[in-house]
Amino acid sequence: MTDFLTLSLRHNSWANQALLDFCAGLDPELLERRVPDNLRTIREALAHILGAEQRYLRALGHGLEGSPLMEPDDPTLEQLRALAPRLAAAWEQVAAAGVELEQEDTGPRGTTRLGIVLAQAVHHGSDHRSQICTTLGALGVEPPDLDLWTYGATIGWVRFPDQPGSR
Repeated sequence: MTDFLTLSLRHNSWANQALLDFCAGLDPELLERRVPDNLRTIREALAHILGAEQRYLRALGHGLEGSPLMEPDDPTLEQLRALAPRLAAAWEQVAAAGVELEQEDTGPRGTTRLGIVLAQAVHHGSDHRSQICTTLGALGVEPPDLDLWTYGATIGWVRFPDQPGSR
């Protein structure tokens, strides 16, 4: 049985990987184009998402081994695509181990309960993926569907009326 935390973290990892894979099929120049009112290019925003996830994982006691890429390293899309499965595996470990939601972590932003760190990890990715999809639309590219309905269909938890086996 999958619990809510596992489902949420898996969707987050799936959406990251799906967006990275989608972007890999685009002209690399498009990923570096600046759009008015956006702080980051698409590639920079992807690096920001994955860099933040590494910080959240460290706060939760599940940091990656080795020398993971961080946002200031200005990673390439291929480096980000290689990092995403490692992050997904770390989130699986978080879900399996559980999180003491009221336990506190002290870092540069002060003292935060781990439940907020965990909720932020899921919200942050969703927020920035949405911004990336809006940027893609502004650049004339139809973005991929990354919502939970699409994820649910991918894992067999949602059947749309036109799918086999639906009533």
